[in-house]
Formats: sequence, structure tokens, C-alpha cells
Amino acid sequence: MKEMIGHSFKFGLGMWSMKLNYRVGLIVLGLSAFAIPPGEIGNYSRALVVAMMLWRIPSMLGTIVFSRNVNAKDSRVMASQAALIARVTTIAGIPFAGALWIAAPWLMPAVFGPGFALSGEILRIFIPGILMFFMARVFDADLSARGRPLSVMSVMAPLAALNIVLAVVLIPHLGAKGPAWATSGCYVLGTIALGVVFARITGMRVIDVFLPRISDFVLVYTRLRRFAERSLGRARPEGRKRG
Repeated sequence: MKEMIGHSFKFGLGMWSMKLNYRVGLIVLGLSAFAIPPGEIGNYSRALVVAMMLWRIPSMLGTIVFSRNVNAKDSRVMASQAALIARVTTIAGIPFAGALWIAAPWLMPAVFGPGFALSGEILRIFIPGILMFFMARVFDADLSARGRPLSVMSVMAPLAALNIVLAVVLIPHLGAKGPAWATSGCYVLGTIALGVVFARITGMRVIDVFLPRISDFVLVYTRLRRFAERSLGRARPEGRKRG
């Protein structure tokens, strides 16, 4: 029981340090010292709500990676597969992230109302961090499965402090966009740092962790094509019945 509690405490700290980074911006933005109008804070919070919904995708992915890797016998194969998943999911997410970046200025006012046009611009700033978080969550899951969640915290906790400092510096100049830039930038930097830690612990080269291969793009294309074919195959019989 003591060992279980100790492990759960360490795993909790690792996850807490990751989630802290995208919440500190709203906390700093709401400080009375900056006198940010409530409407601007509301725009930031709406963009953050959508960003947190999108962050659930890599969070679910991390849960799957953790459950598979925690029972893996060959640590080298496990590391290679984790790096592959990190690269492939990021590649697959690029077109969706691009579509969201284009649609955000129209999507946010359409969903929340005309007074939330700024939230679309803020969501655009979050998108690079969201995309990079796909890789970060895979690295986090693999390291946690190896019993190294504190390695994640050693990277993400200092980034939370950096996030606060950057938000404090940028808010007077950029308003609500300031903490968005700080958060997104810290997640990009955090993903790189976490990838380096992952490479050192697993014995992989950093370039092998991050550098995409032609086979990665082929795999993404093949899976997306199969998904489209299955979706169209299900839709055709229904369309014929209607006809």
C-alpha cells in the first residue's frame, strides 16, 4: 500500500505539472494589478475552454500508450514505438490544426456570440502548443510507464514558472494575447525538452525521436485512406436505400 501511494503521488505530480502550464495564464491575467477588462478575460477563458477540449485528444492517446507500454517487455521496442506514435500523431494533426487555425476567427463568434471575436485570435495562438502537446503527452506516458514521472515534472514545473514570467512581461503589451503566447511557446519548448529527456532515458538519438521519416507520412496516409473508405462504405448503403 505504501508503494502504491508513493507511485500515485509521483504520477499525480507529473500530470499536475503538465496541466498547470495551460491554466496559469488565466490566473495571471485575472490579477488586479493588470486591470484587464472582464470582456477580454472572458475571451481568453473561452479560447482556453476549446483548447482544453482539444488537449483531451493527446490525453486519451497518452492513456493508451501508458497502458500498453507499462506491460511491455522490450524497452527498446517500446521506445521506438512511442517515438513513432509521437511523430505520426503530430503529422496527422497538422491538417486539422491548419483547418482550425483558418476557421477560428469565424468559429468562436458563431459558437459563443459576436462579442467573442478576440477568442478566435487567441485560439489561433494556442494551436501550435496544442499540436506539439500531442508529442509531449506520448513522451510523458512512456516515461511514466517506465516509472520516471518525476522526469516529466523536472521539465514541466520550471516551464510553469517560465510561463508565469513570460505572461507577466507580455500582458502589459499584448493584453489577453500575452499569456496565450507564453503558454503556447512554453508547450513547444516543453515538448522539445521532454523529447530530449525521453531520448536520454531510452538511449535513442534526439534526431531519431523528432525527425519524420517518409514511412511516417505513408503510414498516416494509409490509415486516413482506410478510415475514409470505411466511412464511405457505411454511408453508401444508406444512400442507396434512400434512393
